Amino acid sequence: MTTTILQPLEFVEGQICMMEWGATMSLVDFFQVTRRTKKTVWFKKVPSIIHTHDGYGQAGTKLPDLESTKRGPEFRKKINVDEYDGSETAYETYRGTIEPWTGQPINFDTYD
Repeated sequence: MTTTILQPLEFVEGQICMMEWGATMSLVDFFQVTRRTKKTVWFKKVPSIIHTHDGYGQAGTKLPDLESTKRGPEFRKKINVDEYDGSETAYETYRGTIEPWTGQPINFDTYD
């Protein structure tokens, strides 16, 4: 059996990451890793663009807008390492887990 890893297990400077969140809605945010140490990673939020939608823009898929130079303010998070496969994530309080982006469009919906 062959295993293919589509994304790195560790945060890397310049890497695009994502966070899916929302209690009654499926929201998605994208981030770029700006720097890291052994235990801490710094991110800046990246704007997103709607890739496909339902005709109203309330549901569909999103991608990070990598052509935009706009970025949010830099913030840091503690790196959490999975005991099973060694993959790294970062937790955003009350929102979700920041993890490496797969490179594929991410589903969202704003129906409440």
